[in-house]
Amino acid sequence: SGGGKNFQYTYAATRALDARPIHYEGATRAGTAHTDIWSVMYPTLEKVNNEANNNSKGQPYFMCEYAHAMGNAVGNLKEYWDLIESSKYGIGGCIWDWVDQSIYDYEDIKNGTLKVNGMNKYRTGFDYPGPHQGNFVNNGLVTADRAWSPELTNVKYVYQYVKFIDYNVSTRNLTIKNDYDFISLGKFCMEYSVLIDGKTVENGRIDIPEVSPGDETILNIPYETEPVSGKEMLLNIKICHKEELSWAESGYCIATEQYTLAERDNTAFTMNPDKELALTKTTQGYSVKSSRMEMTFKTDGTMLSWVVDGNKLMEVGPEYGNYRWVENDKPTETLSQYAVGPGIKSKSATFKLSDDNKSVTVEVNASTWCSDYKFVYTITADGTMLIDASYTATVSDARRIGMTMEFPADFELVEYYAYGPYENYVDRRGGSTLGRYRTTVSDMFEPYPMPQSMGNREGLRDLLLFNPEEEIGISVQTRGNVAFSLQHYSDEHLKQTDHTWELEKGNVYAHFDCYQKGIGNGSCNQVATIDKYLIKNGTKYNCSLLFTPVTDIDTGISEVKDENGEPEGVYDLQGRKVETPKKGIYIINGKKTLIK
Repeated sequence: SGGGKNFQYTYAATRALDARPIHYEGATRAGTAHTDIWSVMYPTLEKVNNEANNNSKGQPYFMCEYAHAMGNAVGNLKEYWDLIESSKYGIGGCIWDWVDQSIYDYEDIKNGTLKVNGMNKYRTGFDYPGPHQGNFVNNGLVTADRAWSPELTNVKYVYQYVKFIDYNVSTRNLTIKNDYDFISLGKFCMEYSVLIDGKTVENGRIDIPEVSPGDETILNIPYETEPVSGKEMLLNIKICHKEELSWAESGYCIATEQYTLAERDNTAFTMNPDKELALTKTTQGYSVKSSRMEMTFKTDGTMLSWVVDGNKLMEVGPEYGNYRWVENDKPTETLSQYAVGPGIKSKSATFKLSDDNKSVTVEVNASTWCSDYKFVYTITADGTMLIDASYTATVSDARRIGMTMEFPADFELVEYYAYGPYENYVDRRGGSTLGRYRTTVSDMFEPYPMPQSMGNREGLRDLLLFNPEEEIGISVQTRGNVAFSLQHYSDEHLKQTDHTWELEKGNVYAHFDCYQKGIGNGSCNQVATIDKYLIKNGTKYNCSLLFTPVTDIDTGISEVKDENGEPEGVYDLQGRKVETPKKGIYIINGKKTLIK
């Protein structure tokens, strides 16, 4: 709007009536005097650091818009607040905005056709003649029906007013700071839990003393669990309200943190094959076969089928995958990020049967438009498949580096040990914690008004994907850094669809990424993914995935016992007692059991 004389007179008239600070972003941009606050939209981190500490007028620094929550967004948030909270003049900023502004069409309201394919039949600017900005008002931290979003989990974590300063593993002392301006911490309590390989083994509660605003205190966390060799041990901390409030029940959590007490075993997998299998040349390529299973490949190493005990475990893949579509990603003229398929330029493979006939090794070497990669398969007679994957980026700013697979549509039940329970990314992981979570592929879908890539979870340790009707599934264990997602829609399908309610479910499309670039905030401005979360030309990535057929759902789950040490009752896969279990996998009397 500029900074002309109308604003000079308006400022003077307002000041004559009211002594409070006057904010007008146009004056800051125009370099005029008609504002008491240094106000900017969508600054880079470099500008925040400079102007929040050294703006020419010495004014309070306010980012009147700085993160744009359209679609899968709100990455890089912590970096902004690290600068604001440590600055001289920074007072905060506004995320644009609070709620997706989708609407129901009048005819749908009249006819009662508010859902299609189980999803809200929301309309956007694309559905009307205009003028409009397409999907542009669907930029909220909550959905149009006011449901919580993964973005909001991250915002809550970054904004939390109890700061976790330090945790000393040897003394078990936690230092926290009260960053509120007016209230003491005595109204809160601390709840803690200890996890071994993602499963809760100990819980406790501590009252927090009166800690005045700006002060720190040290709390000792009196857990008794000791580390177990080779197992990851984690400490979860929650700060919770003691009393019921007008806006929250007692026990509502207002701040969280997680600490690693013992690192996970990240050594290479050891396989112990005990039966023989055969490697045979076929008209298409090669067959790897035993009395229990068969895998077939093309001559270039592309896997065509994977059958165990007569059950088809795979529809497509594994194959290199780099495709991603989110509204924050900006396509460029030089790189074809949105081309369908992996963009393979060359691919070859070698096949070898071991001397004892108990394993087959398939080495695949390939080059794509954005990466060179090598997959080394080790296959045994029980149908187990180890893939050691290595990648070298050959361009900068690729979307992801990893592999894709397609599993049968009925592989619906999911148990995973990774960051969750909400969708998270390398630059939007605040509030997500490592743990074991149970869900379904359908529930991992995020209802962004414009369909786009979604559902990522960082830090995958292991995964169970299961068909509850046929009682067959796949276990995946990882070494190295792996992020994963599971959807009933391919990323290309999502890109080509205008509304979530137009999507029709297909197979289970899986990504196992060695690295996926951050989400960033590029949908409304140039502040996209910041440098440290990008894939860089020449960077090497490595990970390993062990795929094991699962037919016995009791396998691999240790007992969950009650307070008397007895394995009684029904528990979910996080070890929490369930009074009325629904369809899914539970631990009943110490055994993992399917309830249909």
